[in-house]
Parts: sequence; C-alpha cells; structure tokens
Amino acid sequence: MPIDIVKEYLGHASLETTLFYAHSRERKSKMLNDIKKIL
Repeated sequence: MPIDIVKEYLGHASLETTLFYAHSRERKSKMLNDIKKIL
C-alpha cells in the first residue's frame, strides 16, 4: 500500500511520522524473527 495512503488513513500530519512508525515496525518484526531463530 502506498505510504501516502497509509499516512492519510492513520491521520498523521507528516509523512515523516508515518515513516518513523513503519521503520519501527520493520525493526521489531526483524528482531522477533531473529529471536525465533535462536530459540
């Protein structure tokens, strides 16, 4: 889904806010996958 549509859907005033949360989610997902590999 295009990031500008996500921005509007979430009601963020700036695209930077949406990108911050998108990157945070990606990092969290990667971290969880890495932990699963260890276990």
